[in-house]
Amino acid sequence: MIDYGTEAMTGGRSQINTAISGYVKLDSRLLSVASRLASSVARAKGEKEARKLAELFAETTSAIETDPAGVFEKVRRRPDVPPTELEAFRRLLNLPRAAH
Repeated sequence: MIDYGTEAMTGGRSQINTAISGYVKLDSRLLSVASRLASSVARAKGEKEARKLAELFAETTSAIETDPAGVFEKVRRRPDVPPTELEAFRRLLNLPRAAH
């Protein structure tokens, strides 16, 4: 899960504060048994997945910083994004409403 909030900064900009948490489900029965025997296997998998998520989040925030309108457009094109969440994302990015 990624939980975020914004904080007003100088110059009309906002800072996005985030917290990342996750749950890792081991898809393999073998890994499940191994995790009971050696919890370090599960911990290592969790840490690897957390690193991947953190890297993806860093790339995303960098893209938002350099091209917020472009990121919004990519999200807008996805049919699985609910309109209310899309609107909240637009406001978060401080972008004007699109002309219809």
